Amino acid sequence: MVFSACRWSRLFSSKSTEIEKKPDLAQRKNLQEAVQSPEEAKYVQALKSPITVTDEDVGYVSGVPEEHIKTRRVRIYQPAKSAMQSGTNNIHFWQMDFDTRERWENPLMGWTSRQVLKLYINVRIHLNYDTWHIFLL
Repeated sequence: MVFSACRWSRLFSSKSTEIEKKPDLAQRKNLQEAVQSPEEAKYVQALKSPITVTDEDVGYVSGVPEEHIKTRRVRIYQPAKSAMQSGTNNIHFWQMDFDTRERWENPLMGWTSRQVLKLYINVRIHLNYDTWHIFLL
């Protein structure tokens, strides 16, 4: 029995015109993803996620030694009168100064700290009787 091309096409064709879509099993990847190991892929994904730093860990991230953050002495005093004739004009406040510390080196960046920024903060506090409880905590 000889089949013509028309009969072959009728034999293997279906009556429905819908094309059945199968899930794509092979997903396209770029070269970087194809070469990476699963551990490297997890590491890259972790780098893309945001980093949260708690208040306790600020010294570890910035490179500042722990003793510069947690143990800092502050001197609160009332400045002495000026030697000028109007010496009582600017003495109605209290002043707060931070102590000086030695140099420290940032291990990540490699730069050396020579000056402490808190050393140059000059805080003038105009105190009355009600605000003393802030400093007695």
